[in-house]
Amino acid sequence: GNTEYTAKAGYVLSFYVDENGRFLRKNTFQYVSLPAGTNMLTVPVSSFTTYYQQLPQYVTRAYNIALAASRIQTEVKPGAQFNWIRTLGLISAGTGYKMATVYSGGEAVQGYGGGVCQVSTTMYNAVLAGGFQVNEVHHHGLPVHYVDYKGGRDATITNTVNFKWTNNRANSVFVKTHTGTTVSGGESLGYITIDICEVV
Repeated sequence: GNTEYTAKAGYVLSFYVDENGRFLRKNTFQYVSLPAGTNMLTVPVSSFTTYYQQLPQYVTRAYNIALAASRIQTEVKPGAQFNWIRTLGLISAGTGYKMATVYSGGEAVQGYGGGVCQVSTTMYNAVLAGGFQVNEVHHHGLPVHYVDYKGGRDATITNTVNFKWTNNRANSVFVKTHTGTTVSGGESLGYITIDICEVV
């Protein structure tokens, strides 16, 4: 049978473990996944998704997005700061990135790690949606297509330009990423979703 778990005081939520081992939020029927390697129960705080074209000329860009996303899964303790460069490391051939289009000196050129900024931008919007404290963010010098550029919702990353934010909640949060494909208007699109979940 299903086992019921009730969250801590301050959360009017109950959870059940279904036959697949997933936690089911009672009454809303929203599945809440556990971060790999942890036994802690988490609830969603915020989430954001961006999309990109899956065309032959963008293969290396899609590869870089998936690689950066795979390196984000992390815990941020209360009062701790997420530091993009410290967490993901440098962008180079030696760290596994491929050549794709990047912005440099006000131009679109080829460089290692093209596409990584879409990952940092997706995280930035999840951070904003969750009300977390942004300590450092920089914007692109040219428009980007995957978010509201004019509204300042993008976050550029280089080996010297960082993105930092602080977990201003009372509990630890986990940052989790998902990449995949979907179809919109008959077109196959890649996507990256970043979820921020709080331990309860």
